Amino acid sequence: EIYRLFTSMFLHQTLFHISSNMISLKVYGPMVEKWYGTKKFLFVYLASGIFSNLSTFLMNVSPLSIGASGAIYGLIGAL
Repeated sequence: EIYRLFTSMFLHQTLFHISSNMISLKVYGPMVEKWYGTKKFLFVYLASGIFSNLSTFLMNVSPLSIGASGAIYGLIGAL
């Protein structure tokens, strides 16, 4: 079910989880978008999220992988 690599970026487990991701996206998102533009921002966000979920799956860390943390770390890495 390959779609789970994409859709898990939009699921969150707790209110703290989604709020911390939203704050991080609010802080780092505008900087990345300003430097790279909207299309590249979206590409970096989605590619980072998909590859972080894929690496979690391949390393057998956990069968459950949710949240946008990997995508946000990708944005921070792009800075």
